[in-house]
Amino acid sequence: MVLLVACALAQSLTNKAPGATSQPIDLNADASGIVPPDQIRQLLKRAEENDLENDKRQRDYTYTERVERHKLDDHGNVKKTETWTSEILEVYGEPVERLTVDVPEEYLGAVSSLLAQRKGRLENMTNHGTGWVRLDFVVPARGLIGFRTQFLTDTRGTGIAHHVFDGYEPWSGPLRMRPTGSLVADRTGPATPYAMFSLQERGALFVEPGTAVYEGMIVGENSRSDDMDVNITKERKLTNVRQSSGEELERLIPPRLLSLEQALEFCADDEYAEVTPSTVRLRKAVLNAKDRARLRARRSRGELVRPVG
Repeated sequence: MVLLVACALAQSLTNKAPGATSQPIDLNADASGIVPPDQIRQLLKRAEENDLENDKRQRDYTYTERVERHKLDDHGNVKKTETWTSEILEVYGEPVERLTVDVPEEYLGAVSSLLAQRKGRLENMTNHGTGWVRLDFVVPARGLIGFRTQFLTDTRGTGIAHHVFDGYEPWSGPLRMRPTGSLVADRTGPATPYAMFSLQERGALFVEPGTAVYEGMIVGENSRSDDMDVNITKERKLTNVRQSSGEELERLIPPRLLSLEQALEFCADDEYAEVTPSTVRLRKAVLNAKDRARLRARRSRGELVRPVG
């Protein structure tokens, strides 16, 4: 009986999961067919390790739950939305979505270019012959963060999109979600129309005249790819000399007031969204301009910088 049990354990150890290594097992039974107890204990221990390894592999194969999270710092500020990743059989993977869009034919190129920047892979294209085209993409879940606003802008509000979770695939690399930078206030004070008139040529503003700002607060979107520290509290210098051109009223473009969803879409990796009962603000993770410049210099030299938050 003992020999039969030992043979069964030895057989179970040879049926391991794919990729697992196995070693030949020798049963040293005496003339009466009795296997030494030490060898039986060794077989039982190896069988237990084999079961644990098989359970882990099965869990990794069947784990397909997608979770999106918002990072919070110690003060309750919301960081850029990220997706949870998973390591499947020692391969770094990420959740992907199956995206279906219906757009007019004239916007086909704009939509394809938009999804190509977000690592989208075209699976199927159907032309109905009515002026509309249906496109099926497989896109990383993190690539759809901020997609809706840009998609409606490119299609003039005519595009229709729907996406559903599709599974996990290997990591597709970093994404450049926003090609523009931020206008960051470099001091504390109220925003003045005089300063906003000169700043609106550099990008879209997010604040109204008279809004209280502080150092590190994001007050607008820069038309270029880098961030710019600006003085939005600058006032006109008063003199005793009256000038006809100086008395003209500044014509300001209405600011773009962001909702909570738009603020989370706009956030970069080093930015937070502040939510209060009355407003939604954007700010840099590091408020001081000199500290931000020091961190940029360290990153440019290739030094490791601990992420903020």
